[in-house]
Amino acid sequence: MLHINANIGDELDVTIIKAHRGVQTQERVNARRVFISGEHDFARPGNRCRVKITGENPTRTVYFCKVLRLLKVGDGQSSLLEKAIALIDWREGLYRFDPAGTAKALEVATEHFGTDRLGLLEFLNDVVEHYGQEDSGLSPLLDYDMVCATADRIILEELADNAAAKVVAYVRLAQLCALSQYINFHLIRNLFGRALIIAESQAPELTLSVLAPMEECHRDHRMDLSASVQQRLLALQEKDTGIDIRRRLNMASQKLRQGQFAEAREYLTPALAALAPRPDRDVDHLTAIYTMGCAFLGQGDFQTAEAWLMRAQQAGKVGLEAELARACHGMGAYQRAAEYYSIALQERDEELQSHC
Repeated sequence: MLHINANIGDELDVTIIKAHRGVQTQERVNARRVFISGEHDFARPGNRCRVKITGENPTRTVYFCKVLRLLKVGDGQSSLLEKAIALIDWREGLYRFDPAGTAKALEVATEHFGTDRLGLLEFLNDVVEHYGQEDSGLSPLLDYDMVCATADRIILEELADNAAAKVVAYVRLAQLCALSQYINFHLIRNLFGRALIIAESQAPELTLSVLAPMEECHRDHRMDLSASVQQRLLALQEKDTGIDIRRRLNMASQKLRQGQFAEAREYLTPALAALAPRPDRDVDHLTAIYTMGCAFLGQGDFQTAEAWLMRAQQAGKVGLEAELARACHGMGAYQRAAEYYSIALQERDEELQSHC
């Protein structure tokens, strides 16, 4: 784990690496560098140590820590992660992507950890996290497929009888992969998919802990979850909290933009039932009424659409003339449609003039 959340006074297990002056921890705490204060025989690059955070600088940009004890001896030169990065980044004197670099790094790491397969899995997570950091700019250099294939074998073999641990391992790896903007998103989907299959079949109580980060990763990469997964996530969330009105309104608007009008109405119906005690002019209620009108309009049910849109207009929604004109036109009420279109065009002209 390269990023740790901790406070002054906390004790942490870290790896020591070189700094420009002195030594620091490989891990960052609260996104800050951590420097070793004073001199200590154990504070050598590559060593794994238990440290205690002792303070911070006046500008609160770095932390300081002291070494408490040695956990594992390194080579005194660099950490295993630094060695792996060097192998991955530089091939034949060039700074470029080459799967052979990742393969060599995996070979070195596998030999280093020996029978400690879970230790190797943790190291692979660190490698993926490093290449996903925003300030690294190095994401294209790592062969994610190769690393994740190795991690997958370890998870299946070492955690075979522990469904919960497998779910956590797959979700964590997927989240770390998602840090990169260069990765093939199918890889992330596959990792989440494996976690979801295991959770739903062997540990149902963990299903929400898979679907929630899965949705977040999709949103960060501007990808949409499948309708079935969205519905399962919403059902699990509402099981404890009741109808999530805002979420349903957002999902209905998304479906509306995608032209999925029936699905939009499915999200809206429970929300409208929950909003019934509120007046129509309530912001959420008004949004739901208007969106329902647009959904019926998209489906070609013009008479029902007009009723919902008129209700929204009477509750204070403005600028609905274009939608009402479409509804009237669809019903064959051309005179009313022309009147609405005329108002809509006039409002549009006024808006354009206000920007001139």
